[in-house]
Order: sequence, then C-alpha cells, then structure tokens
Amino acid sequence: MSFIPVVVEGAESVQLPFKTTKNLPEDVKVLWERYDPRMKAHVYHNGSDLTEEQSEVYRGRTRMKGDPLRTGDLSVTVEQPTARDGGEYKCLVWRRGDFIRKKTVRLRVKGRVQVQDETADEQL
Repeated sequence: MSFIPVVVEGAESVQLPFKTTKNLPEDVKVLWERYDPRMKAHVYHNGSDLTEEQSEVYRGRTRMKGDPLRTGDLSVTVEQPTARDGGEYKCLVWRRGDFIRKKTVRLRVKGRVQVQDETADEQL
C-alpha cells in the first residue's frame, strides 16, 4: 500500500489504481471490495461489469477502462466520492476459485471546507 489516493469530497471522480500482467485469462473475475463495512464496490467477469452484484451504494458510480484483462489495467474509478467512500479497498482477481492477484488501496476522502461570508454592510 504505497500509494494512497486523496480526493476532496464532491470531486468528479477518483481512481483506485491496479496495474498487473497484460492478457489475463478471460475466465477471471475481478472484485473490488471496500472493507469496514464490507461492500462490493465493483465486479467484472466475462467481459462485463456485474452491476447486480454491487452494493447499492456503488451502483452506477464505478467503472473500469476499456478491456481490463487485455491491458492489465484493473483500476476502478469511483464517481462523485463522498466521505463514506473513504477507507480500505481490496481488488481480488479470481480464477477457478483461486486468487491469482490481489491489491489493497486505501482511499482518503477529505471533507469540503466551507467558508462563510462574513461581509457586513458598513454604515458611514
């Protein structure tokens, strides 16, 4: 876990990085899970995103680029991150019931700083 993505709450998106071997077998399943509480953030199998397996919190807010098994780029992008998205994520790559790759990424989401305008009318 050497790289910790940091994003400000309300940003357009943040990427959880994972680059591995190119040309992975087509029968692998890629699972991005968030821990504490444990939720499936993104699931990819047989060339498709399996949105029905995702936790509702992430449905429609995650994506992977292009052809991840061919390129080896298993990074996932989380759209519109909020404070509840911060924490530890694991990307688990399965093949025939066995792990063949694994990566842990810790995401830090900073709260927005709100500045209150304290301008007052001066009476002369």
